[in-house]
Amino acid sequence: MKKLLLASLLTSVFSINVFAAPTFATSNKMLLGQSISSKDAAFQAGHELVSDLNAMSKKELRETLGVSRFSMENQNIIINDTFVTVNELSTVPSVIEYQPVVGIEYKYQEKLNVHR
Repeated sequence: MKKLLLASLLTSVFSINVFAAPTFATSNKMLLGQSISSKDAAFQAGHELVSDLNAMSKKELRETLGVSRFSMENQNIIINDTFVTVNELSTVPSVIEYQPVVGIEYKYQEKLNVHR
């Protein structure tokens, strides 16, 4: 009887590991840069921000994107796509500033919640 129970438990644990496919969460985030007086400079600043994102450590990227480490199976975030656009802002008449906006689509493996 003990052998049957042990075999049943091992089969249950083994099947969870074999058949439980990892799930990935995909999300989007917009990062805003500081306003600049030139539209071209704002686009350049946006592209520099994208380069900075690609050079970040896993921890820095997780913190920048606001992903909780408790929701991740591992600390690996994959950036799927980025784009840069510019917002035109005016707080006083005849003065226009340009704000870089970086759009990011990313994914990470979600932590598997197995109830024991």
